[in-house]
Amino acid sequence: MLSPFNESVFAEAIHPLARPRKWLRTSATAVLGLSLTACSLPALAGSPAAGSSAAKAGYNRDIRPILSENCFACHGPDKNQRKAKLRLDLREAALEKDAIVPGKPDKSELVKRIYTVNPEDVMPPPESHKQLTPEQKELLERWIAEGADYEPHWAYIKPARPAAPETKNPKWVRNQIDAFVLHTLEAKGIRPSPEAATPTSARWTGC
Repeated sequence: MLSPFNESVFAEAIHPLARPRKWLRTSATAVLGLSLTACSLPALAGSPAAGSSAAKAGYNRDIRPILSENCFACHGPDKNQRKAKLRLDLREAALEKDAIVPGKPDKSELVKRIYTVNPEDVMPPPESHKQLTPEQKELLERWIAEGADYEPHWAYIKPARPAAPETKNPKWVRNQIDAFVLHTLEAKGIRPSPEAATPTSARWTGC
């Protein structure tokens, strides 16, 4: 025999928001913060604070992608494709050939080759149909000037929680995610939106 119709049970079944519950603080900043964290911090260890253009160049974050895209095909781990017996994927091998001289970009063959206009010497070579941007060249030069530190693949680096950045309006910050969000907004000259009312937040999370 079926139970008598219960309107509240039926409402709960078709819409979870109909159940009485104690709402936690759910704001647009928290949702935005999670999105920014996932998108802008691919590797937490060694990541610079948001908006910091003067942060030290990181090998995994900044340098490896450039070398992998433009250099490793001829100067990487594949010995059958390697040119000039030069490996740039291993620090010791690159230093042995003076391709990289830590702290001395002007003495590094890599820097000379990426800046030369001689088609016989320039790297990547014209036949590769690859060309470094001015920003990539500057980044490689700065990385060498800073010591040319290599890093293991990010998958083998133990994650480390980054310190929350300082903000101009600490009263607005209620958690670490807020600190990263506000720091990014302040760097771009954007003021955060007012906190949404509870019914509005409930409607967002219930979609």
